[in-house]
This record gives sequence, structure tokens and C-alpha cells, in this order.
Amino acid sequence: MANEVFTSSDWNNGIPQADPNNDLTITSSRVTFDTEARNIDAYFYRDMGAAHFDENFEHLLTVQVNGGSYGEVAFWMLSNTINDFKSILDGGEEALVCVGFNNSYIYLMELRNTGQFQDGYNYGQSTPAYITIERDESVGTYGTVYIYIYDDSDRTNLVDTLTVTLHEKVNFRYLFSNCSYNSGTTQVLSGFCENLDLQEVGEEVEKTSSESASGQDVVSAGYPGADLEGVETGGGEETVGQREITASEFGTGVDNAETTIARTDSEYGSGIESSIVSPVFFGEDTGLVTELSILTKDIYGFEAGEGEDILKELAGVGGKSTDMRLHSPTGRTGIQSGKTGMLSKGVNI
Repeated sequence: MANEVFTSSDWNNGIPQADPNNDLTITSSRVTFDTEARNIDAYFYRDMGAAHFDENFEHLLTVQVNGGSYGEVAFWMLSNTINDFKSILDGGEEALVCVGFNNSYIYLMELRNTGQFQDGYNYGQSTPAYITIERDESVGTYGTVYIYIYDDSDRTNLVDTLTVTLHEKVNFRYLFSNCSYNSGTTQVLSGFCENLDLQEVGEEVEKTSSESASGQDVVSAGYPGADLEGVETGGGEETVGQREITASEFGTGVDNAETTIARTDSEYGSGIESSIVSPVFFGEDTGLVTELSILTKDIYGFEAGEGEDILKELAGVGGKSTDMRLHSPTGRTGIQSGKTGMLSKGVNI
């Protein structure tokens, strides 16, 4: 998966929603707090949408407790209320919290209206802890939350496991990567949270030869030396693999990008005029210019740029595509295709 980008619009463009003493410094991957005190409301959160965390989850992050004396700051918290987490507890609300405390402790807490339930470990200060936070709803009546604490980035050396058996099933909305504990005292704590990975599968559209959601797909032309199929092309663009389709399938109203090679008795790419090579780009949904480059001996009077129904004129192809227009310049121009980057090999038409 991917780490959360704390400077993105999802995270309020990296601006803490509350930070009265300017204790927080936000970069794309890290939230640093410097002498954050226990007498302020400070927090930085992402609104995930109502009841977003409604099932099992596993989050990865790296935390570190630095200098301070009996300060208390949450590295990670789930809640349905935007407030410091002592106020959430006092107000009878529910939350799940991973807390740094007193220079060196890491705590897991369940906050609810009947009190708080917690487990902790004295990890030490000025040393990063690589933690995995997991909620498993199959364990116990309402599920169980675990924090696995590792001292290596590969998460192979498990130092301790924190466990809290939940007392109520709660679906959470807000994800905090920093939240103060405002008890009205002046103790402070410093540290950071970084590399937060929610490990959530995005709602990605799988691109196939019959789908094109973004309109930015790149079609593999299948030309010799064009190894585009099945690889990332950069900028989030994906390649749509070449698909050979028969004359009966061709022009059936498919509104996606396809590459079709219809062959006659001639060798593909041989330059013999009787062969037909037709990379075809269908559909205005794809955002691609509809284009047809043809190697053929004769089009029987169709002018370049005019043909709306030319396929029946091509031997062995047939069919109709209402979205297609002929773009085949007269003569062997050598002009590059705007989409494939291939040189036009058109002969006199």
C-alpha cells in the first residue's frame, strides 16, 4: 500500500486544525510535536467519512518519544469527536488511542464513558518504534485491539505486544496523527509519528480491453519493438493490451480503446500494399482521438478524413463504428500518430 501524505488535501494540506503554541511541524510523511503541553487543545486529523473504520484493520506507523517530563500526546487516534482526548474521555465519548507518555512509554487505550482500558510498555526514548496496530473483531465479544512493537523497520524483531479487549463495537470516522491530552497541567512531551500506512485497498478500476475509466490509457500498438503491454507508463496511465478480434467482432459498438490487426495474405509490416494494418482507437469516452491508419491499395473513393463507415470497404474486416473517422493522409507522409507515436506508413490513397 502507500503511506499517508500529511501535506495533501485529505490532511488539511498539512495544517493542524488546532495548534495554539505552534508545537506541530508537518511534512509529507511525518508529524513532529515539540514540547506539546498538557494544558492545550492541539490536534491534526483526517476526516475519513462516517463509520469508515467499521471492520478489521491493520495500520502501520513509526513513532518516537523524545524529551519531556510526564507529558502525554497521542501519536494515533480513532474517534467520532474532534477534541483533545481527555475531553473525549470526560465527555463520555469513545476513542481508540496510541499514546506516548512520560518520555518513554507507549500506551494503547480504549476510551469510553465508563473509563479507560489500557496496556503499555516502557520502550525508551529517542529510539524509533515500528508499530502495527490491529483490530480483530473475531476475538472477544466486541473485538480486540493489538499494538505490535518492533525495533526494526522490517518488523521482524517483536519487542512487545499491547492488548486491549474492547467493551463496545464502535465504528470510527476521524483519524488523528496527533492529539493532545489537556489536563490543565504544564508537562510537555516531544516526539513524532511518521510513515502511517492504513493498508486500505483503493477503489481502483481494473483496466481491460473493454474498459477505460480515466481516458488516459495508452494502447499497445503491437508494432515490432513496442513493448508497452501490461506495464505502467507513468503518471498513473496504464496500458491496454493488444487484442486480435475477428471481422464479426469488429465494430460492435465497443466504446473503448482497442488495437486490431487484420491481416491478408501479406506479411505484417512488410509494406506490401495489399496488407491491411489498422490500429483503431474507439470511443470518445476514452479521451483518445479516434484514428485509423490504413495500409491498403484502394479505398474506392473515400477521401481522407471523411470516411465514417469505411470498414466494409476493407477486405475481411467489415462492420461499422459510429465513433470512427478516417485519418489517413495521402501519400507516405511519415507523420507520427498523436497517440501511438508510430510513424504513418500510409501509401497513396
